[in-house]
Amino acid sequence: RERPPPRRPEIRQGSLRVDGLRPPLPVMLALWPAPRTYTGQDVAEIHLVGSPPLVSQVLAHCLGRGARHAEPGEFTLRAFLSGRIDLESASDVFTFDGSAGQLLRLRMTAVWPTALVATAGTVAAALVDHRIFVPVIRRAAARRRSRAADPGPAARAWLQLFARGPFATIAFSGLTPLPFFPFKALAFTTGYPLGRYLAAVTARSLPRYLLLAWLGEAVRLPLWLMATLFALLLIPSLRIALWPRPSAS
Repeated sequence: RERPPPRRPEIRQGSLRVDGLRPPLPVMLALWPAPRTYTGQDVAEIHLVGSPPLVSQVLAHCLGRGARHAEPGEFTLRAFLSGRIDLESASDVFTFDGSAGQLLRLRMTAVWPTALVATAGTVAAALVDHRIFVPVIRRAAARRRSRAADPGPAARAWLQLFARGPFATIAFSGLTPLPFFPFKALAFTTGYPLGRYLAAVTARSLPRYLLLAWLGEAVRLPLWLMATLFALLLIPSLRIALWPRPSAS
């Protein structure tokens, strides 16, 4: 007789009809409804007499009706994907179990959201920059044209190079260690359309952030080393703030 699923943890007793067994096998069914379970999903356990032949026959009976064996680490993977445990806890479990493939899959699952969020933030910042700086550059260019000023051979060479393939120039700049400001200035100066500019920024940023996020998961730096690197990066700023250069006068 079918009964509705429970709304809270519940233990039910009854009998299970198993192929090849007579009479029905007495069992106890433990039910845990989602989301307050390890995986965040509905969980059921069948408790029966501790006889290996009976357990094997019940397992074969369930597999013959659509159930399947769980993959190594599948319960921990489901717990992570449902937000029940964090990446560090899941990594510890997979490392202990030796499930290297599942651990790699789990880490790659965390890499994509990080890269997508970072890319979205970069595109939003690019939109703000375009709205602010393009009018300023246009006014400056209008004044320069009125004065018939020559930008110089170097600037003309950069503008011609950018005009040949603006999208590719912006996109592939993410594979170089060069700062993005020169490419952004070229796009604004040449009047590159906003939609294409944002698409190029996306194509530039997503592979870059994916690589950085993957390296962050693959290469685990100790906390003391990260703190040391951060302190070294602060030295130039602290020097300027605490020991300003004397004025020329």
